[in-house]
Amino acid sequence: MFYERLPLSAEPNPDILTPTVLRRADIGESYWDDNLDAIPDHLSYKDLVAGYIMKIHEYERGGYGLLLAGPFGTGKTALGSIILKEALMRRARCFTVRCAVMVDRLWSKNRQELPNGAPFEEGLTNVNFLFIDDFEVYDSKPKNNAVEQIIYARYARRLPTIIATNLKWEDVFDLPYLKSLLKDRYWPCPVTGINWRDNPPVSPNR
Repeated sequence: MFYERLPLSAEPNPDILTPTVLRRADIGESYWDDNLDAIPDHLSYKDLVAGYIMKIHEYERGGYGLLLAGPFGTGKTALGSIILKEALMRRARCFTVRCAVMVDRLWSKNRQELPNGAPFEEGLTNVNFLFIDDFEVYDSKPKNNAVEQIIYARYARRLPTIIATNLKWEDVFDLPYLKSLLKDRYWPCPVTGINWRDNPPVSPNR
């Protein structure tokens, strides 16, 4: 089916990143031109994300995800979008979703479809890469369970999930299911140092 996992091509093809492809992955237009070149070398998370991209074929096959955690405005959404674009250039199927939107639609009777036409829940659990942005913890146990089920379903299928959150590390590790996953097939990536909303990066390619 058109929303299921695809084998990645050996080399990236930038011509694949058309507006249609980026919209189907639900990558915000403000992130279309972002790339790692705009991030100063002294920020440690640049090397972590670059290393993930360098091994993207291996990590995709093994289902290794990435947890981007840091304060508001430090560029986590941009980093997740950069990774997804690298995967898209290798013909992967990808999707971005805000955690609150995902939960609302999972609870809704009218779940609609993903922008690429896939049924919502099936698409989330089958694309090569899923980027859950603004991950949060809810007061409602059923809502937390809905998020956990998506992450675990992908984990069981060895499909990578990129997670971005403003939560502190200790709050993330308070979640038993995330703590166990982080010990196995997730790379922690602290994102701190610059508030990009106050000092937006400028790519040398722009």
